[in-house]
Amino acid sequence: LEPNSTVCLVGHEPHLSEFMATLLAKRDTSFIKLKKGGAALLRLEGPKVKLLWLLQQMQLLHLAHQSSASISFGNI
Repeated sequence: LEPNSTVCLVGHEPHLSEFMATLLAKRDTSFIKLKKGGAALLRLEGPKVKLLWLLQQMQLLHLAHQSSASISFGNI
């Protein structure tokens, strides 16, 4: 990958959590609880990978609701 590339991974459990565990800690067993509808953001910094955030479905829905409530359409 090129520096500053963006990659989106989509998958199913337990494979996605196991893959994230491999990237983050070189482990083949997961220590991450990624439930249905959850999402995570990882940053690749050279050979290191950092977990920036891990959100569950309800947290994502709450954020989406907050974002849509703050949108102003002016005088439409």
